[in-house]
Amino acid sequence: MSIGPALAQEVTHHTYVIQPPNLSQNESISRFEVHIDAGGVEGVTGLPMGWTITIDNDGSLNTKAEGSFEFESVALDPNQLKKIQFHLMGWEPFKGFPKFGLSGSLEVDDFVSDRDRPKERKIILGPGNFELVK
Repeated sequence: MSIGPALAQEVTHHTYVIQPPNLSQNESISRFEVHIDAGGVEGVTGLPMGWTITIDNDGSLNTKAEGSFEFESVALDPNQLKKIQFHLMGWEPFKGFPKFGLSGSLEVDDFVSDRDRPKERKIILGPGNFELVK
């Protein structure tokens, strides 16, 4: 079902960052995915050189932003991750429609311990992993 902003009661604008996870010394972030319920992406700032981002501002209000890199040398450490700002709009829809929410995941690789085939793990992100900046 698609409601779009025309049927929303109020549109809000906020900026969020992902709270950096605890990583081991050899781990880096190789991919992120952010899901926005009842909202959309207005922009992303602070994305490092060498990274690409794909944004699907779906009309059903189930938006997804995915970021990844092509070369190992630009994997993110936790401090770099926190510099990426997600400028979002959220809709407060009529009763019975979904409310604004954030979730997602990070893919983390250990590049040093196995250069040819990094050890990977996935970290699931919930609402508490996102920090409201403004």
